[in-house]
Amino acid sequence: MKIKVILIDDHPLVREGVSSMLGQDEQLEIVARYATTTELLSGLKKQQADVILLDLQLAEGNSDFVIPVIKAGYPHIKILVLSSNDNIYNIKMLLNNGADGYLLKNTGQGDLQQFIKRVWSGEGQPVVSPEIHSLLKSLSDKRNVQFSGVQQLTPREVEVLQLISQELTSHEIGEKLHLSQRTVESYRLLLMQKLHVKNMVGMVKKAIMLGLVKN
Repeated sequence: MKIKVILIDDHPLVREGVSSMLGQDEQLEIVARYATTTELLSGLKKQQADVILLDLQLAEGNSDFVIPVIKAGYPHIKILVLSSNDNIYNIKMLLNNGADGYLLKNTGQGDLQQFIKRVWSGEGQPVVSPEIHSLLKSLSDKRNVQFSGVQQLTPREVEVLQLISQELTSHEIGEKLHLSQRTVESYRLLLMQKLHVKNMVGMVKKAIMLGLVKN
């Protein structure tokens, strides 16, 4: 049985090139190609798929929002992000939000084919490029040292923390994350307790030190 792959990329030449590349592997089958997330979500209602190869930067904007949407409606589908962005904090957030793997666009033909097979087989951990694996390990080692004495934060708490660092108000954060203003305020207090700080300035400084947000 072939692995059914959906490709989303806003460049026609890239779609053609990747399709041709994957078509050379008898175990893989490109069943659909889309240029936008709207086309993708519409197509998923009609087309079965095993793996989605998702370009992160589309003409319509960043496609990261679609990952939890797909996972909620089609939990069996594996999502493999293909991007030139090697920002490790963004990659970690995407993996936390449901991406099953992350590859850099310089990945070779044979490697791409193998990565798709690996992510489909379900290894129990994210499938990433070797360079990304090294960065994730370095980040994990760094946090293991720096988090000493600090309670581990949940993905949602990190998300709120990152928005706080962008100087968004509780109301703005609530609208962005679909939370009540009171809930956001509760997150603020909880974050201060977990990070052992007394105010918002101290919280952002601590978050930067721990590598949870970018300076």
